[in-house]
Amino acid sequence: MRSNSSIFAICIFLISFSISFAQGGKRQDTSESVRINKTKPTIYTEFVKMGECSYTETLSVINYKPCESKRTDIIEKFDAVWVRLVNNSKWAIQVDVKNLFIEPVIGPVTLADNRTRTGTSDGAEVDVIYDTEAETGCDFHEEAPPGQPCKFRDAVAPKINRPGMLSSVFIQSGKSLIFAVRREHLKKYLNVFVLYSYEWETSEKRTNFEEPRHRVYFGWFTFETALKKLNRH
Repeated sequence: MRSNSSIFAICIFLISFSISFAQGGKRQDTSESVRINKTKPTIYTEFVKMGECSYTETLSVINYKPCESKRTDIIEKFDAVWVRLVNNSKWAIQVDVKNLFIEPVIGPVTLADNRTRTGTSDGAEVDVIYDTEAETGCDFHEEAPPGQPCKFRDAVAPKINRPGMLSSVFIQSGKSLIFAVRREHLKKYLNVFVLYSYEWETSEKRTNFEEPRHRVYFGWFTFETALKKLNRH
């Protein structure tokens, strides 16, 4: 016959297991509930196209598409890769942009706390501010040079200066925007990323600098994979 202490120990184990199981189920439910498409990440990027960008960086010109500038005095042309930034979460997210835009590219959106802010229309092309990052360490997929333990990733991330003036827009839940990246910023071992904030991390009383900023990446390997798919068709 079991002692009272043994019965007590079994009860404690069963209670702890039930709590742990319930908490695990709750975490899983939360992870699933914030995504619109359950098979995709909360916020993600994807390849759209390649081409030439005719670009004029200015805050004084209101336009529709940054890479289709009509100005002829200050224009720069470069090889570009267009990337789609998708908000697959149930909240709106905020990103920083350079140029000013007008409808139908942008328009008023109402956030969950009833604030009215500037948001992008679904699939609009805007001048999103992004930065670059270089991968470091060994690339074990490459043959090591003689006398070296491995092939070191030797890329250096180009410096991108953030503009002195910028504005912010919201991407609504389930919507996306498109932005152009210089192709040279997606050379081997280079990745680009965009900083974003969830709508509940922005408020009238608090600036973005007081809250964490999240990153979403589009990398050279994803780009190369997309190119291989294009070449097969």
